[in-house]
Amino acid sequence: MEKDILNDYEHKVAKKIAERGEEAGFPRLEDYGLKKSAFDSYLFEKQAILDINGNDKARYTIWGLLMVAPVLAADAFPHERLPWGEATILVALMGGFLLCLLYQAIVSMVKRGKLRNLYDERMEKYINDVLNY
Repeated sequence: MEKDILNDYEHKVAKKIAERGEEAGFPRLEDYGLKKSAFDSYLFEKQAILDINGNDKARYTIWGLLMVAPVLAADAFPHERLPWGEATILVALMGGFLLCLLYQAIVSMVKRGKLRNLYDERMEKYINDVLNY
């Protein structure tokens, strides 16, 4: 399931500006006190932050490795010395699932923090006005 690059946030905004930018009443960068180069840079940086999770293949690979890591760690010990006997595999899988949840929470927190640091009220107002036009 590959992401359609032409339907991402940056391309959606740029496409709308290219298609409707000449219409009367369409929001203009100058009306918001913005420069095109600064706007393009802002849009690119915001898209990069939104793509921090990577594509589905990369995300599922990381999740798979995190799920299997505790199982491999448990397998390094002799089976008769495992703390939960035969149920150790289930405990290890639950540990892997918790690692995946922790990873996703950290990525979400990093993404939110970066978006908060990037936020520019004038840029966001212009983008919202363009998308709602």
